[in-house]
Amino acid sequence: SLLCVPLVVEGAVVGVFNVTSRSTGEDLADGDLALLASLADRVGSALERACEHPESGRVIAEAGAAVRRLTRPPRAARRSE
Repeated sequence: SLLCVPLVVEGAVVGVFNVTSRSTGEDLADGDLALLASLADRVGSALERACEHPESGRVIAEAGAAVRRLTRPPRAARRSE
């Protein structure tokens, strides 16, 4: 299964949330789509509010760096590539 929901900020699509499957192997359902859409709405709203503050650029950059650190493969895995 695959679900894709746009991330909208100030009326513009700035990204996409993609979910490929459940960890249990079950197919994704309509409820999963509703949950993902709700999450995308909340994230979009949070980004809109963050953009209204003068320090938002710094905060967004720090959040992006944190996400990259969390999603980067371990060093051993990177060396073997």
